[in-house]
Amino acid sequence: GAIITTYINPILLGLKISGVPLSMLWVAAVAEAYLEPFGLNHLDAYMAGSQREIDAIKQKNPQFNDAKFQVPQPGRAKTIIMNSIIMAPPNFEATADTVVNLQISPDYSGSPFYPNGGTVNYHSVQRFGGRDLDNYLVG
Repeated sequence: GAIITTYINPILLGLKISGVPLSMLWVAAVAEAYLEPFGLNHLDAYMAGSQREIDAIKQKNPQFNDAKFQVPQPGRAKTIIMNSIIMAPPNFEATADTVVNLQISPDYSGSPFYPNGGTVNYHSVQRFGGRDLDNYLVG
């Protein structure tokens, strides 16, 4: 419980003085204040549910052979759910009505809810394409 009460302003100031770019300042501060005490502050690490999943990922994707992965620790909750939001795709209008909850965990990434009980309509500025991602690529 004490970690959540960490005063983040001195951390932000120290990171800024140490040269952390402004675009990464909040991410680095949250990592140091709230994730580091649990060993989860590696900004260059991927997430997987188990060592077996890491082995399967590396077998299918040899470019990840030297990559760092985080897995749930023994004796702790088996799943961590990180919450974020999706505002709108690039070049689409973002409004308060188009914000969607995004949940990320080792075994699921997506939005399990309809926003405000209904669907979202984005108004296109230009066309774009996309594809599905494995969970370890989210983030």
